[in-house]
Amino acid sequence: MAKVISKNIKTLYFAKDKLSGVVNLREMKDGRVIAAKRPLKKVGKTNKNILAIHKKIWPKYFKLVKANKKRFELRLADFKVEKDDILVLKEWNPKTKKYTGRKIEKQVDYVLKFKLDDFGQKKEIEKKGLYVMQFKQ
Repeated sequence: MAKVISKNIKTLYFAKDKLSGVVNLREMKDGRVIAAKRPLKKVGKTNKNILAIHKKIWPKYFKLVKANKKRFELRLADFKVEKDDILVLKEWNPKTKKYTGRKIEKQVDYVLKFKLDDFGQKKEIEKKGLYVMQFKQ
């Protein structure tokens, strides 16, 4: 059985599979699927909703993630993400504007969200940019 709940522009579609207990979630905004599949998984001693978030990734970055050389992702904060969610990175060719068919799934370990002026340096950041650094494990 599916429930449809409308909120302003967004429409959330829920459908629960009785056998697997998986709740499929699709958030539509202007016809785009923002997120899909929200299975209930056991994390530690409690149940938590783990969201699988689907995002495009360019081939050169896909290769680095697959080789485990790039273990971070810098994204515009236009979606919700929490620790333990799954980021599904789908390889996207910007020249052909098509998916290649390759994908990789990575579990989120830490999320840092900030705004440009949180540190009082908005003008400097706009002028010089930011570094994103990855530490060796």
